[in-house]
Amino acid sequence: MKEHIYLKSKIDGLRLGVLMYSPEQGTRRGIIQFAHGMCGCKERFKPAMKYLSEMGYICIANDHRGHGES
Repeated sequence: MKEHIYLKSKIDGLRLGVLMYSPEQGTRRGIIQFAHGMCGCKERFKPAMKYLSEMGYICIANDHRGHGES
């Protein structure tokens, strides 16, 4: 299941975009957090996140300040 959420910075109120994939059913094996590099955004991890969620992992990626939706 794909879910798109936002976190709000307590410092200045900036909305930080977060993407989460979680297994539809069955045993959850663990959580994987993805962090992009200097020129990236969270969307680059979608294929890997989808695959790993099908394998039972909860996958989370966020956009850093100045990247993607943030």
